[in-house]
Amino acid sequence: MSTKSEIENLGQSSSDSSSTYPARPNIDDLIKRVVEEKRKERRNSFILLGIVFVVVVALALFFSYQ
Repeated sequence: MSTKSEIENLGQSSSDSSSTYPARPNIDDLIKRVVEEKRKERRNSFILLGIVFVVVVALALFFSYQ
């Protein structure tokens, strides 16, 4: 059988151990972070696609006038 003081000690130790762990992030914050990362990747891919398109057009014009 456990005494009342042992039960209180168990309760205190569980609260002490939870305070040593960092707080868990909010799910809304995680979702927001994922959406922002996808937006950055999409923007970077559009910029890269635009650069490639400009280079291809420039090369086509360069070689067509020679």
